[in-house]
Amino acid sequence: MARFSDRIVGARRVVYVLVALVTIACAFFAGSLETDMNVTSILPADDPEVAYFRETSDRFGSSFINMVALESDDIFTAESLTTLRAITDALGQVEGVRFAMSVANLLDMQPDGEGSISVRPYLPKGPVPTDPADLTRIRDTVLGNPMIAGNLVSPDAKAALITVKLAPDADRKTIGGRLKTAARAAAPDATLYFGGVEMIVDYLAGLIASPRMIVCMIATFGVFIALLFWVLGSARALASALAVVGLSVVWTLGVLSAMERTLSLFTSMLPLLVIVAATPYPIIYLVTFGRAKGAGADRAADALARCAKPIFVGCASVAAAALASLLTPWAIFRDLGLGVAIGAFASGILALTLLPALAAGAKTAGRSIFDRRGVGGGPARAAKTNPSAAVVAVLVALFALSALASFMPRDVNPMATFPADGEPRVTEDLMQRGFGGSQLFMIDFRSTDVRHPAVLEQLTLATKRLRAIANVNYPQSIADVLRMINTNLNNEPGTPDSMGKINNLWFMLEGQPQVDLLIDPKFTDAIVQARIGDIRSSVVAPAVDAIEGVARNVETRLVSVTIADQPQTQRAAWARVLGERAAVLAALDLRHYLQLEVDEEGLATELAALRAAAPALAAKELADLRDRYRRFLTSAEADVTLPTDFDPASLVEALASLETPTEVSIAATMAKNLPPAVLAADPEGPKYAASTLLGIRELSVKRARHAAAMLAIAGRLERTHQMAILNNTALRADLQSSLWTINSDVANTTPERFEKISGGPTEPGAVTAVEARATGWPFVNTMMNRALPGMFARAGLAALVIALVGAALAAGSWRGALAAAGGIGAACAAMTAFGIALDTITWAALLVAIGVSVPIAAWRQGGTGASAIALPVAAGFAFLLAAPLAMQAYLGVFMAASAIGAAIVSIVLHAGANETSDRV
Repeated sequence: MARFSDRIVGARRVVYVLVALVTIACAFFAGSLETDMNVTSILPADDPEVAYFRETSDRFGSSFINMVALESDDIFTAESLTTLRAITDALGQVEGVRFAMSVANLLDMQPDGEGSISVRPYLPKGPVPTDPADLTRIRDTVLGNPMIAGNLVSPDAKAALITVKLAPDADRKTIGGRLKTAARAAAPDATLYFGGVEMIVDYLAGLIASPRMIVCMIATFGVFIALLFWVLGSARALASALAVVGLSVVWTLGVLSAMERTLSLFTSMLPLLVIVAATPYPIIYLVTFGRAKGAGADRAADALARCAKPIFVGCASVAAAALASLLTPWAIFRDLGLGVAIGAFASGILALTLLPALAAGAKTAGRSIFDRRGVGGGPARAAKTNPSAAVVAVLVALFALSALASFMPRDVNPMATFPADGEPRVTEDLMQRGFGGSQLFMIDFRSTDVRHPAVLEQLTLATKRLRAIANVNYPQSIADVLRMINTNLNNEPGTPDSMGKINNLWFMLEGQPQVDLLIDPKFTDAIVQARIGDIRSSVVAPAVDAIEGVARNVETRLVSVTIADQPQTQRAAWARVLGERAAVLAALDLRHYLQLEVDEEGLATELAALRAAAPALAAKELADLRDRYRRFLTSAEADVTLPTDFDPASLVEALASLETPTEVSIAATMAKNLPPAVLAADPEGPKYAASTLLGIRELSVKRARHAAAMLAIAGRLERTHQMAILNNTALRADLQSSLWTINSDVANTTPERFEKISGGPTEPGAVTAVEARATGWPFVNTMMNRALPGMFARAGLAALVIALVGAALAAGSWRGALAAAGGIGAACAAMTAFGIALDTITWAALLVAIGVSVPIAAWRQGGTGASAIALPVAAGFAFLLAAPLAMQAYLGVFMAASAIGAAIVSIVLHAGANETSDRV
């Protein structure tokens, strides 16, 4: 060791050159180190679940969505609606925004009373109405739309959301701030909330630059530097120590950049960890130098010989332990461990080379405060200490600390890192209060054309099943949109049952921004989208499991059968298929709204019977049928032109009297009851008109069947539940939609069921394939949380073993391992005491504990060595407890706990041990 020391000191010019060259290279690379503050950047990019999440989020734009919320005593006042419109318009003008959507610019689709749809904005153009009746109409229209209530306006009408979709090329680092500025400028006196990734990035940037953070960091590093000076005893020694720490940070960032690593929201804490991990080694050398004999180069070499082993073995052990992070599957942990490893090892190497070279030219050496006051190991102190009792006490303390760590909670709350009154927390509270939570997820349906009625049926089933899951709120899909339009335009309260009907409706949805959030423009993918009402993992995890169950329950191979084309002998079986589907849907409705279970099997049988036989029309229904026949025959759309003096009453009565009309029988009836002149002018007219008249008759039959189905449901319920249906508009609307299923002209079933009913195989190309998969931030976050225990069991155990063995080797006895274990155990105890859940921060805490504890344990200098390292680290970084972000505050606690724990154990175990020279 003496020979190594002499060579280092003798070649100090070479050391300066090499350090300078390495520093220049690392500084060059560090200048180009990229940062990505997007929350999704912390996810493991090579994980299939994460890859699917990103693909789906990009496809439907959820990765580009931010939100601004306006809160008011009542959103539906002229003042609040005017403010909402102003904010929406202002956000839409921000560069990088693709669109901003709220009820202030959303289009409504309602029947116009003339057999068509009127597309108009919820808020009329021009000034917002002030008439109470107009405002009430707007309120009822908005809150009566289940696609909006709970999604864009809270059900209690006290908050409204503005959904902001960013362009893919938007500057994600600055746009959050620009959105906030635009919203506040448009409504300076309004109560606003901001949510989304870019909003959080802007909030964090402001928090880092806040007076509180500046004061906190000044206090932290001010106390750290002051105590470091006190420990080292001279300004020259302090400058040398800070130079080593600073160079370690530069080298770390440069190497990471050269390896094409990127700092994420999580790994941005790396420079702070490196500072802590790099601090002990210059202290070890400089304190040893102050106590060494001789002067100049001899003294520098003597100090190096004394401390080379603890420095090298200590930094190598910390680096090796940190590299256990490479056993984890996620880049954020690998990068964090790699950075700490580089920083600790770089500091150790610089302490073994640069510091002796600098010290060789020093005329005097600073003396530690502990040396000046006579603090340290010595015979007198040894005489007062019973080593056996100390060992027992340490072992008991370590066991107690380890036991505390086993109580570490598992319920992770990502919002806990933000201040209680911070923007993310208050926004999360609003989202839970008014919009069913912020945890957006989706079930992605993939097929050749997801608008196919069979796929829409599965979307509807999934939506209704999601409502039955605790804490899942406001599910919706493109099927809901089509059902709403079909109800308003065709007076059929169900999803269209043919591609022809869907294509006729689709033109009204083209160009609507909200449609792009639910269906891919190529029609290959569509989603059921909803929110989980809490952000805590104890709530999210069971919801995720239940949601995945819904996705697994989707029928992935479907055959669509037009019932009228099937043999008469099979139609009862196909009616059973429709009855079963309607019963399942209706049962889900009753379960959601009334927590009521019904006999699905019995209900399906009753509904199938209604479908199998056309019901007789009651007097009221016949009167309605006659009226609609008359309106059609006397309209310009009729295929026959009646004379102005012709009374169609007899014709209408004859058509209404047909028991089982067909196009042929309708045409024949018309021919019999029309004036000869009409037939002579257009002999084919009755044949063409027969198709429309038959459709009118079939709609009357469907309505009669639907009314009977509603009575069938009511007949199975107690009177209180019947009244609940009458009094609950949403439940009644859902039941009407579900029961309309029995009127479908098409039955959708599995190939196996088709073959059983038809007695033959499905035709090639007749099967519609569907894939369904749940994804979203709650899913990837739950995946990560569940993987953490196993990851810590493997990588964490490896890191601990390496650290403890390294500490023992560096100290030259088992005492080193116990001292290191004391520091690590103290950090675990601190985590448990503060209620820190097993989360990503836990890995950073473990690395900090190892980085501080191992060098303290490795340096056998009694009270002097342990205290010299522990005092500036513990007292300085404890000030981080005042940091506004809990992550930084907790790291400060862990640093202090590790330093204090390792120091106490080291002092106890090494009490009375004489300082020995390793110089040979």
